[in-house]
Amino acid sequence: MARSIASLLLLSPLDIFSLCLGAGLAGLALQTVVAGAMLPWIAVVAAFVFCFGIERPFLNLAMKFVSKPSEGLEGIVAHTGMAVTRFDEAGRGLVKVSVDDQSVQVLAMLDPAELHRGVQVNKGDEVVVTSVDAAKNTCQVTKELSI
Repeated sequence: MARSIASLLLLSPLDIFSLCLGAGLAGLALQTVVAGAMLPWIAVVAAFVFCFGIERPFLNLAMKFVSKPSEGLEGIVAHTGMAVTRFDEAGRGLVKVSVDDQSVQVLAMLDPAELHRGVQVNKGDEVVVTSVDAAKNTCQVTKELSI
């Protein structure tokens, strides 16, 4: 008894709904054709056929078309990028990074400690993104961590 209750708890709400829907459809469709004593048993079989033979394969097929969730700009932290422009004296420049397999140019600011030491970032230099401000669509980069 406890084992059957535990197995029912493993069913998702969608499974429970589709089992009820399958039983209800079979009961309504066959109530005038099948004898009253056999109808509940046929409804139980139809519920499992509908749930595991129609609904689950349909959802598995639909899930094959689901795309990978977007990481957004926040997903580029600790990734490398390439300087598109030479950084100015204030430590600002454009960096090309890959966001969700697409090349995007983002305004970047050099790490303040590196800017204070006079580190120069030239066009084509590799940099590492250390932080992102998604609201301003900017990032902070460092040249020292790049390989």
